Amino acid sequence: TEDNSCNPRVLWIHGPPGTGKSVLSSFIIRHLKQTEIGCQFYFFRFGDQRKTSLNAFLRSLAYQIASDVPEYRQSIAKFSEDGLNLEKAESRLIWQKLFVSTLFKLSLSRPLFWIIDALDEADSPQALLNLFSAIAKSGLSIRIVFVSRRNKLLSLNFERLATSVSVELISADDFKDDLQLYVTKEMQYMHGSPEFKEHVIATVLKLAGGNFLWVHLVLKEILQCHTEAEVEQALIEVPSELEPLYHRMEAALLKYSRPADKDLLK
Repeated sequence: TEDNSCNPRVLWIHGPPGTGKSVLSSFIIRHLKQTEIGCQFYFFRFGDQRKTSLNAFLRSLAYQIASDVPEYRQSIAKFSEDGLNLEKAESRLIWQKLFVSTLFKLSLSRPLFWIIDALDEADSPQALLNLFSAIAKSGLSIRIVFVSRRNKLLSLNFERLATSVSVELISADDFKDDLQLYVTKEMQYMHGSPEFKEHVIATVLKLAGGNFLWVHLVLKEILQCHTEAEVEQALIEVPSELEPLYHRMEAALLKYSRPADKDLLK
C-alpha cells in the first residue's frame, strides 16, 4: 500500500482447497475497507451462473468503483442515457466500454485495489486474464490480488500476464506458521497436561497437510472430548479427507437434535 507508482501490479495467492484462501481474501477486504484506501472485490463461486460469469464480475466491479469514485460515476452515467444493456452485453464489450474507454482515461489521485477470489471457478479465467493485460496501458495505479487454486493453465496465463504487468506469486505453503499459531491458540481451551497438548498439536499439524478447513473441523471434534483417551481415539478415527468428516458431523447433528429440527439440518 506504500507503493504509489502508476505501474499496475498483480499478486496471485494460490493453494489447494481448504487452505484458508477465501478467509485471507475476506481479511484483506476488511482491512482495506477499514482504512481510507478502500477496495473493490468479487468472489467467484462454481455452480452459480450469477457468480461465475465475466459479465457479472465486470458489472459488479464497475458498480463498486462508481460507488467509491465520483468522477468515474459521472463518466459512466452516459451509458444509461444511451440505453446500453450491460446485463446482456458480451464481457469484452463491457470491458472496453466501462474500463478501457472510460476508467482508464481518468486521472485518479488514489490507487485502486481489486480483490478477486476463486479465479479458478470463473467461467473463463483465461479470458479474464487476457482482458486484464490492458491495465498495463491504463496509466492508473491498480493493485490486483487474485486468489485461487493453482493449475497448469492458470500458471501459463499468469506467465503471459507477467509479460505486460508486474506479477508476484505467494503459495499457501507460506501459511504453515499461521496454521500452527491457530492450532496452538485453540488448544488452550482443551483440558490436559501441557505435554499432552503438545502431542495433540503435533499430531494435528502432521495430519493436516496444510488444510485450514480440515484443522478447523477436527479441532471442533477434539474440543468436545472429555478425556485424553477420547482425544486419542478421535485422532485415530478422524478422516483424512473433508467429505467423510462432513458426513460424521451431519450424523452427529441429526443424532442429538430434536426431531422437528432434522429437516432443517439436512
